[in-house]
Amino acid sequence: MALDNGEILRISIEKQLEKIYDRKEADLKIFCDELCERAIDFRLSEPEGHDFTGNLLNSIAVALYRRGKLVQATFSSSMVPGEIGKKMTTGKFYHWKPDYTGVERTYQPEVQTDEGYGKYDAQSFVVYYQPNPKAIFEIVCAYTVEYASFVEMQRHTTGYLSEVEFIKVNAPKVVK
Repeated sequence: MALDNGEILRISIEKQLEKIYDRKEADLKIFCDELCERAIDFRLSEPEGHDFTGNLLNSIAVALYRRGKLVQATFSSSMVPGEIGKKMTTGKFYHWKPDYTGVERTYQPEVQTDEGYGKYDAQSFVVYYQPNPKAIFEIVCAYTVEYASFVEMQRHTTGYLSEVEFIKVNAPKVVK
């Protein structure tokens, strides 16, 4: 069965688009690694930030999806020292000698957690996240511990807002 000119043109365009998407995917993989590194840097550079167990820092995940399928996941837990303990939870009083940052502190948490580990929260998030299957590419950056939004909303020390600004400025450059 011979193809007509329209069909030949459509197939040719689809092949060229796939080549372009492959090149963009390679660029976006690098961008995702940079996003994770920047998220860590933003969190660590917050002057009022503190980290008792290392779980918030270890819970950052950046995932790249292409047409609804996971292409790459970058985890902060592969770039920073591991947690020194499980996530703290409400109803308990904790005394760290020293804490994740090397300081002796006490703390009574304000958010209930599952008392697990931040790196497992990040991995679970990537596995269970439902990307948009119609999007050619989707990048998700998440701070996955239960108290991440509390820390950002109450203390503004996750570095999340700096990360959002970085994405707004740099993402358009990557996809050009």
